[in-house]
Amino acid sequence: MLSFTDSGKLRLVIKLFCRITGFWLKYFDYYLVNKTSSLDAAATCYFLGRKSKELMSDKDVVKTYKGGF
Repeated sequence: MLSFTDSGKLRLVIKLFCRITGFWLKYFDYYLVNKTSSLDAAATCYFLGRKSKELMSDKDVVKTYKGGF
């Protein structure tokens, strides 16, 4: 929401509005934390690992996916 304006005063209003109306969204995390489908809706993705010396086929890579779809 803050990307819509550069005005300092309007940014304060937007912050206040978001805190008042959106505070409850964080409670969805408690429900979604153990749902495999929540992996499909990740806002940010990253990879943490090592490059393997063995090659995997595309089908084997897809089999390791733990998301809902």
